Amino acid sequence: MIHLVIISALLVEVRSFSELHPNLRIVGGTEVSIEDVPYQVSLHVSGEHFCGGSVIETDIKTKGVESTAINCFVHPHFDMEGDYDIAIIELEERLDFNEKCQPIALPRASEEVCNNALMLASGFGNLGFNITNDSGTLRAVAVPKLEDGRCFETYYHLGGITARMFCAGFKEGGKGVCMGDSGGPLVRNGIQYGIVSWGMSCGEAHFPAVYTRIASPPIRDWIKTTSFLRPQLRIVGGSGITIEDVPYQVSLQEAKIHLCGGSVIVLTETDVKTEGVETKVSEVFIHPYYKNNKDYDVSIIGLEERLDFNERCQPIALPRASEEVCNNALMLASGFGNLGFNTTNDSGTLRAVTVPKVADGRCFEAYYHDGGITARMFCAGFEEGGKGVCMGDSGGPLVRNGIQYGIVSWGENCAETHFPGVYTRIASPPIRDWIKNTVNI
Repeated sequence: MIHLVIISALLVEVRSFSELHPNLRIVGGTEVSIEDVPYQVSLHVSGEHFCGGSVIETDIKTKGVESTAINCFVHPHFDMEGDYDIAIIELEERLDFNEKCQPIALPRASEEVCNNALMLASGFGNLGFNITNDSGTLRAVAVPKLEDGRCFETYYHLGGITARMFCAGFKEGGKGVCMGDSGGPLVRNGIQYGIVSWGMSCGEAHFPAVYTRIASPPIRDWIKTTSFLRPQLRIVGGSGITIEDVPYQVSLQEAKIHLCGGSVIVLTETDVKTEGVETKVSEVFIHPYYKNNKDYDVSIIGLEERLDFNERCQPIALPRASEEVCNNALMLASGFGNLGFNTTNDSGTLRAVTVPKVADGRCFEAYYHDGGITARMFCAGFEEGGKGVCMGDSGGPLVRNGIQYGIVSWGENCAETHFPGVYTRIASPPIRDWIKNTVNI
C-alpha cells in the first residue's frame, strides 16, 4: 500500500517561496484543530514547519502521525512559472487512521466547482505579509472560487493562468492564504480541488490566490498513474452495491415487501439507542402544498424506534436553501427498485447509478408535453438513456459529495432516451424551509 502526501512542486525546487515570487504570501481565517481538517499535513525541514500538504492515500498500520519522506515525485511538465505545480511525497512509515489523520478524496478528471462556491483552505502559515505564525497554530479560511476569465485578467501582467490553475479569494482581500500555507489543500464537501500554489501578497485586494487545479486531466491522470490510487466509488449503469456504500439509504416496506426508497436525514446523540436498522413508521408529514400533481413531492416519516449509528446506518446531510449543483455534475442515485421498465428486482439487491444534472431549460423542454417542471424540480440523467432510476426507487436519494440534493420523484418510463429522471429539488426554499420547520435541521 502506498502512503502519500500531495504538495506543491514549487516547494521541491526552492526552499523559500519568496525566491520565486517575492510577494507571495497567504493569510486570514480562524484557528482550527487538526480534527477539523485531519487530512492537513505540515512538512518540516530541520524540525521547522516548511509548507503544507495533504494525505491522499495511506494504510492503517502504525501508531502516530509523524513520518519521514523517502521519495518525491514531481510532475514531469512542472516549470518554475508555477504550471503543473504538483508533487507527491512517499512516506517511510504508514500512517494510522484516527480522528487526527485521514486521507482526503480527490475529484475525477474535469470535475469542477461552480464559480463563487466557498472552499476551505487550511495551513500553518503566516498570519499576514510580515506577521509570522509564531505559535504554530493551524488555521483555516473559506474563500470563493473565481471565474477563470477574471483570474486570467488579474494576472495578465504575469502571463495569466493556464488550464492547470484556478483562483479563489475575495475581491476586497483580507482573507486568504499566506507564506507557509503553500502546498496545502483547498477543499469543498470533503474533496480537495486545489493546492495552494502562488499569488500576489497575502489576501491582497483584487489579487486572489492561485491554486493548482487537481481536476485538470494532465494533473489528475498523473496522480492516478503515479500513486496507483484506488478509484473512488463511481457506480455506473446500475451496479450492485452494499448498504455500507450508502448507509443513508432506506427501504420502506409494506408487509415485508419493498414499496419505495427513502433516506435518513436526522439523528441526534439521544436517538442512538436501539440495535439493528429495522423499525416501524409512527407518523408521516406531507408537504402542505403537495396535491398529488408531482409538485412539492416530499414527505417526512417519523420512526417508532430510534436508530443506531453504525456502518450500515448513517444520516445524510442536506443542502442549504438555494445551494445548487452545477449542470453536468455527476450525482449518485441508489435504491432497491426495478432493473428496467418491465424487469423487476426479484433479488431485492441494492443498486446505484451515477447520473449528470441536466440544465433546467432542457428538463422543461423534455417534459413540455406534461406541463414542464416547476422550481421545486430538476432533472438528472443521460440524453442517450440506459442509466437512471426506475419504479421502486421513488423517494430515494440523489447525492453528491455527501449531500442529498434530490429525491427520486417521477419521469418517463425508466431511463428513457431523451427523458431524464425528475427529482424533487431539496434546496428549493419552499422545500428546504419546510424540512427545517418540520424537523429542525
